[in-house]
Amino acid sequence: MATKSISQLDSAVSLALGDLFEIAEPDAQSQTGYASKKISLSQEAAFIQENVESQNLNTTSKTLVGAINEVDSEGVKWSEYNVLGAKNLNSFPYNESTTTKQNVLFTVYNDGSINANGQSSASSESRTGFNCHLRGIGSKNPLFLKNGTYILSGCPSGGTNSTYYLAIGRTVNGAFTEYGRDYGEGLQFTVNGDDNNQDKAQIQLIFYISGQYTADNLLAKPMIRLASITDNKWMPYAESNRNLTIGKLEASEIATVENTDNASQAYTIGDYMIWKGGFYKVISAISSGGAITEGTNVTQTTIGAELKAALNA
Repeated sequence: MATKSISQLDSAVSLALGDLFEIAEPDAQSQTGYASKKISLSQEAAFIQENVESQNLNTTSKTLVGAINEVDSEGVKWSEYNVLGAKNLNSFPYNESTTTKQNVLFTVYNDGSINANGQSSASSESRTGFNCHLRGIGSKNPLFLKNGTYILSGCPSGGTNSTYYLAIGRTVNGAFTEYGRDYGEGLQFTVNGDDNNQDKAQIQLIFYISGQYTADNLLAKPMIRLASITDNKWMPYAESNRNLTIGKLEASEIATVENTDNASQAYTIGDYMIWKGGFYKVISAISSGGAITEGTNVTQTTIGAELKAALNA
C-alpha cells in the first residue's frame, strides 16, 4: 500500500485499515519544530481524529479536504498556495543567526523565536535591526510569498517606532518599500509582485530595536500566515505537506516504482527501484518479469537520506 501524505487526501479518497499516512507532528528537537512520521490507520485512527480536531497536524484546516482545481509547475494539484500546509510561512533558518549588534544581543532559538537584550547604541534617530530575511541577490535563505493577502504577527506587545517593531516590505522601483509594521497587534498586508516578479515578492523582514532603547529580554515570534487563517496562535515554521509531497515525487523520478514482486523491466547491478514503499538497490541482475527478492537481488538502501543530505550540503 502506497504511503499518502495528509495533503494528498480529499473527500473522494476511500480509506482502508492498514493504509499508511505521512504527517508532520510537533517535535521540539527538530530545527523546524516538526518531524515527519508515518502512521497506520489501523493503529492510529484515534490519533488522527484527536489531532485533526485540535489542529495539531501540519495543516491550515481541521478537515482533510482540498478542492482540486489547479495544477502547479511541479505537476501537483492544489486548490490554493500552501493549502493543507504549514501555518507559519516565515521560513527558517533566517538570514542571520545569533549575533550582537550595536550592544544588543539577538539570540535565535531553534523554533525561530528571537530574544533581544541590551541597550541599542544606535543614535536616537536610528535603529538596530536583526535580519530575518533580506531582499536582493545574495541574501541567505530568501523568503518569497505568492501574491495574496497575509498577516504578520509576533512582535512583543506594546511596540512603537521609538521602542521596537517588526518591519516587512519588498523592492518597488529599485527601493525598499514597507508593507507596514507590526507593533504587537498584527499587520495585514497584500503581496502584488515586486520589481523582479509579477506573481510573487521577495520579502524583507527585520526585527528592529530603536536607537537608545533598552530591550529587556524581548521575545519576538515572527509569523506570517494567510489572512484567511483567523487563528493567530503562533506556531514554529515547518515545511508544508505540499513541499514534502513534491520532495517525494522528485525522489521517485530517479527510480522505477515496482508495484508487484516481479520486475516491470530489466535491471543491472547498481540500479535502483522503489519497492514496497522503500528505496532498493539492485545487487544482482534481474530480467524483465523476474522475481524481486530482498537479500538475493535487491537490498534496501538509505538513498533517500543520502540524497537529502547531499542537497542540503
